Amino acid sequence: MSAYIYNLVETCASGQVTLLNSSTKKYVIRDYIKKNWIEQGHSIAWLGVWRAVDGRPSSVKLIDPWEFMEIDLGEQ
Repeated sequence: MSAYIYNLVETCASGQVTLLNSSTKKYVIRDYIKKNWIEQGHSIAWLGVWRAVDGRPSSVKLIDPWEFMEIDLGEQ
């Protein structure tokens, strides 16, 4: 059975990427974003979630933070 590893990162305007949290549980990362970003009134636009299967580099996928949090932005 494969397990996902979720890495939450923040990208600064300078292009520097900082690892904020990492977990094998999606709800841990979602709770972290909700508590430390959304409830504080901060935009999640600078966040990204990198998901990998069993930590294999070839399986890394970048997930949009709104998609990850299941936030519907509506029609644009």
